[in-house]
Amino acid sequence: MVKELNWKKFILLYIKLEDYITMKTISENLLSIVIPTKNRANTIKFSIETIFQQNYTNFKIIISDNNSKDGTEEIIKKFNDKRIEYFYHKDDLTMKENWEFGLSKIEDGFVTIMGDDDGFCPNSFFMINEIINTKKCNLVNWATTSYFWPTNKVENNSSVNFRYYNKDIQNIRSKDKIKKILGMNEIYSEGPMIYNSFLNIDLVKKIKKKQNNIFFLNEIPDISSLFSILLNSNSYYRLNFPIGIAGASKNSNGSNFKNNKNTFKEVKENLSMFNIHENIVPSFYFATTFPYKDFMNIYPNFIKKYPINYYK
Repeated sequence: MVKELNWKKFILLYIKLEDYITMKTISENLLSIVIPTKNRANTIKFSIETIFQQNYTNFKIIISDNNSKDGTEEIIKKFNDKRIEYFYHKDDLTMKENWEFGLSKIEDGFVTIMGDDDGFCPNSFFMINEIINTKKCNLVNWATTSYFWPTNKVENNSSVNFRYYNKDIQNIRSKDKIKKILGMNEIYSEGPMIYNSFLNIDLVKKIKKKQNNIFFLNEIPDISSLFSILLNSNSYYRLNFPIGIAGASKNSNGSNFKNNKNTFKEVKENLSMFNIHENIVPSFYFATTFPYKDFMNIYPNFIKKYPINYYK
């Protein structure tokens, strides 16, 4: 289902999530949010504000700034909060390197990576913490809501895209999910990535140990994390309720990928940002094929257990 509404009205839709939550958890796990950024001063302020608006105190924010030149540092400093750790890189990093750096700064608790034009719905940290404590799990995934930023300053033409949700919490087997995705029966964004999940840092360390101390094997970090997570976990919990807000602004990589008005040349240029120069297929389903060979090198039985359904 798709609805268009003002951003503030969207927030009000979920401001009373206490109707869903039972206020019983005392123990607050440390929740860390890594934000890799580059020249996104016009959006990152609002993204960070959605974190500080949570009814939750035990969190920290790691910002890995990839050589921004637009005043991002000044915006971050204005928050003046000790829960924010800001790192500035004077030399350009690849997306993979920037994500890897931010993740390396987390030692305890649970971690997620948030885009610099993304956000979180109100009270969602409390809900995530409740599931971690009651289910005793090391991975919580959620259905994502999409927010489209205004394309210009004159018209407030922002919109929100969300589906029908329910309050069910699913326990999903990891091997079943990866078969569905590589079988082309589900799009990769339906799976648990570090981009739409909180992971126990012990799981992150386990994955890095198996992958030569690297978490992101491929230049497309969100899909790379999907394979790493599913190959190193038995199951995970999925919350079918809005938790994370996937923002799409004019500079978003995702927006560039799926812009139907792009020429083939523009599609190639967008993919080149992820070091993809061959087999150019502008399809979100086929995006899972690009990291595939990197995992074949680390996981010998990967191709045998989880073949790609090219025909479908």
